[in-house]
Amino acid sequence: NGYNTFGSTADNTYYNWKDVALTTTVLTSGFHMLTFTVTGSAINLDAFKFVTTYYDDVDSYGTQITEDGTTIFEAENLTPAAGSFKVESPTGDAASLTSGGKSTGNYASGTVLNMVFSLKEKANVDIIGVMAKYEDTYSLRDNVKFELDGATLTPDAVTFGHTDTNLYWNWKNVTIASQSLTSGKHTFMVTAIGADNTMPNVDCFKIVTKGMGASFIATN
Repeated sequence: NGYNTFGSTADNTYYNWKDVALTTTVLTSGFHMLTFTVTGSAINLDAFKFVTTYYDDVDSYGTQITEDGTTIFEAENLTPAAGSFKVESPTGDAASLTSGGKSTGNYASGTVLNMVFSLKEKANVDIIGVMAKYEDTYSLRDNVKFELDGATLTPDAVTFGHTDTNLYWNWKNVTIASQSLTSGKHTFMVTAIGADNTMPNVDCFKIVTKGMGASFIATN
């Protein structure tokens, strides 16, 4: 690539290591080979690095998250992997409390929602569901199963119920998970395990990333 600036430094007369960018290219999935051939006086070599960034590959790696912030999966835009729900449009003050003016309800028993996202780097992640239920006494854990990468999640305890000024759409931000995740692909799954129409109405699910790339230990 034409790079030729090596040389010594004041305190290191030989091993002045440099990262030399050989190329940037778009590769298809599958097998690839890099060949290194010495044709003259070879340099000292420590390693070859392959720095990969996935983008515009939603089918394989889901929604790409490359920086700290909030990624929203609107419930009304999700296609159930199984089962069904109905899209509803709250009115009045309730509409202003949703992320997009729409929500989902009337979930059939056994309905499955899959949300796939990919982290560019490790990060602290909060998964939050914006949900509503008319009843004050309601067990979210007994009616909805939450999983991340195949592991069951236990959401925060929450009291739903209506309010005097909002008889139904008393939306709550429910923290479903708060943990460190490694870079790469992750799958968040929601399953209605109760009877028909016992899963809460859902506005959206939020993936909140913090400290992306920081030097904490990331575990699943």
